[in-house]
Formats: sequence, structure tokens, C-alpha cells
Amino acid sequence: MAKEPIKIGAILPLTGGASWIGDSQRKGLELAVDEINSMEGINGKKVQLIVEDSKSNPKEGVSAFNKIIYTNSDISAIFSSLSSVSNAVLPLADKNKIPLLLLGVSLPDITEKSEWAVRMNPDSDDEIVKLKEFITRKFNDINKWAVIYINDEYGVKAKGKFIKEFSGKIVLEESYAPNEVDFKTILAKLKDSNAEGVFVVGFTQAYPILLKQMKEMDVEIPKFSLIPTTFPPIIKASGNAIEGIYSTAIVLQNTPKSKEFTNKYKSKFGGIPGFFSFLAYDGVKILASTIEKEGASPTTIKNRLKQVKYYPGISGNITIKENGDVDFDLVIIQVKDGKPVLVSK
Repeated sequence: MAKEPIKIGAILPLTGGASWIGDSQRKGLELAVDEINSMEGINGKKVQLIVEDSKSNPKEGVSAFNKIIYTNSDISAIFSSLSSVSNAVLPLADKNKIPLLLLGVSLPDITEKSEWAVRMNPDSDDEIVKLKEFITRKFNDINKWAVIYINDEYGVKAKGKFIKEFSGKIVLEESYAPNEVDFKTILAKLKDSNAEGVFVVGFTQAYPILLKQMKEMDVEIPKFSLIPTTFPPIIKASGNAIEGIYSTAIVLQNTPKSKEFTNKYKSKFGGIPGFFSFLAYDGVKILASTIEKEGASPTTIKNRLKQVKYYPGISGNITIKENGDVDFDLVIIQVKDGKPVLVSK
């Protein structure tokens, strides 16, 4: 008689403005689950991945969470993507005592809100501190800054941290909707502001449109951004408009394991995996390792995940701190010839 599967949920933006992120994450999760199940699962139990679409919307994310737990009373853990969605879902995870593994969630301090949250990527505060170190060394002559940011919790927090960290004068602050398609008014203000550098924050399909319209309107000042800039679909969608931008990035390991993952990804899905896929894959593998050693109890998983030290993931050696955040080595890249090129460690 077959053993009952170990159930893992995932709330991903499969549609809406961040669908390309959710698609990448889903593929990483699926590859990890396929690999685990091909080797007899975890302690003889197969893993069942239950995916629901948040539609890139917090309210839909809450509905997705409720659907997962009400139809699967024995769920062991749930992955959640996007800062806005995860921030809305977190109180429910806390109430229901379900570990919530955060993917692509850069909102600072979100793990402080619940002991049930574990983040699988750096937060935006750490990224901006790294960016400041680089700019201070290489662009200390920039005294007038513009900030253009996506109007959601992630974008607002990143804008606030940037303004707090940088001593230059902020001559322009402009937000845009996640589904914006016309940036001409914002960019006209940018050109009139005489800004010497611009910090841009985005991750939805609007972000490449912003970069393209910057190029069309001859915005030639240095541009700086955060990790989503290195996501292959964003680079592809932006074309040559993304050339020259500086961004924080995660160092993806060039190891036999990462090469094997990339080959499997290409074989099953086509294309090149980005860091969203890498982190999702590592998240499942860390979760599986924890369950294999300690069992599938949500409370045990929550406690043991925060004791993970130097897990050899395909995205690097992963350590999860007591507060649920991870340690990652951040670097600065510049996009050159359509590829992220390391410029500073």
C-alpha cells in the first residue's frame, strides 16, 4: 500500500504583472520535486506539490493560501512569492502554524513579523547597503539623485532605504503602477530635474517598458537597481535598453550541481534558468533534507529550518539565521552585451 505523500504548497504569481517570476519559481520547485520523487521520495514518501496562483495580487494570495490549507489539512509547509502577497499571507501562516518559505520576497523585516517565516533570498535593505558601498567608491561625484520605484510595499521600502542611505540631494521621487505602460510624464520630469544618477526599482512587466522608454527619451545618466534586474526574462524583454545598468546580484555557483540543474531545466523547459529558479529549487531541497532527518511536522520544520548551516545549494552555501533570514554574498554587476558582468565583489 502506497504511503501518504508529503504535501508542500506554493502560492506563486502565475498570472498578472509578475507572472514571469512565478513561472520561473514553479519550474525550480517542480525540478526539485521530480528529482526527489525519482529517488523514492523522502523516507519512502513521495512529495506532492500543490500550486495555487496569487495572480500577483495580495487578496488572491490570501484566497490561494486558504484553498491550500482547507483542502489539505496535512500540509507540511507552503512557499510564497512576492513581498506584497507574502505580507498579506503571513498572518494566516502564523495563525495556522504553517512554515512559510518566502521566495522573491525582499521586503525588509518581514521575517520579524512571525516565527513561521523563513526567507530564501536577501532583503532589499542589504542590497541597498551593498549598492551604497559600490557607488561611494565609484560614483562619489553624483550629488543629485532621482528615484523611480514600483508602487507597492517592496518599492516603497526600497525607495525609503535608498533615500536614508544616500547623502546626495534627492531631486525627484516618482512611483509607477505595477502594470504601467506609459512613463513619458515621469521621464520628462526626470530630464527636467537635472539628476546625475537614477535609482530604479521594479520587477513586473512594466520594468522593461520603463527602461525602453528611458532609452527612447535619451536618459543617459548612470542607472542603478536591485537583483530583479539580473533576471534573464527582464534582460531579454528590455533589449539594449538595459545596457550599462548597475545592479546588486547573487553569486550563482558554477559547480557540477548547478550545471546539472541548468541542463535539466533546459531539457524540460527550454531557456536559461535565473536565480528565482535556483532559489526555489534550493528551497525544496533544504525542506526535504529537514523532513528526511526530523519528520514532516510543521513545528519541527519551522524550528529546524532556522538551524540550517552551510547547506551546499546550487545558489551557494546557504545558512538560515535564527530570525529566519538567510546569509548571501552580494555582488555588483553591470549589464554588458545582454549579460550580467561582475564589476565589484
